[in-house]
Amino acid sequence: MASKGKAKLAVAKRPDPPVAPLPEFLPGPPPEAPARRGPSEMARYLTILRRHRGPLLALAVLGAIVGASATRVQTPVFATAATVEIHIANENYLNLRDVNPTASATFYPEYDLQTQMRILTSRELVTRVTEAL
Repeated sequence: MASKGKAKLAVAKRPDPPVAPLPEFLPGPPPEAPARRGPSEMARYLTILRRHRGPLLALAVLGAIVGASATRVQTPVFATAATVEIHIANENYLNLRDVNPTASATFYPEYDLQTQMRILTSRELVTRVTEAL
C-alpha cells in the first residue's frame, strides 16, 4: 500500500539576474525644440495657389460656363407625387340605411375601395386634373 503522505520534490530556484539601478535623471542637457524651417505647409500651398491664380481662375470660369450651358440645353423634368387617403364608410354612413331600408344587410368595404381606386386612377380623371392645373 502507498503511503498516505505526499512526497515533496525540491525545485531549485534560479536567482534573479542583477538589474542595474535606474538613473534618477537622464544624463546630458534637455532636448531642445526643433528649429523652425520656414513657412508652414499651409502657407506653402497658399503661395502655390497665388502663383498660379490665372490658370485656376480660367478653369473655374470655364467650368461654370460648361455647367450653365449644359443645363440650358436640357429639357426640364418635373416630377410630383400625391397621396390620397380613402376612408371606408361604415354600414350606416350618413344614415343611408334610413333612406333605403331595402339595402342589403351585408356590407363589403373591399368592393367600395376597389371602385374608388378605379375612379381615382382612370384616364379621364387624370386628364381633367392635369387640365385644371
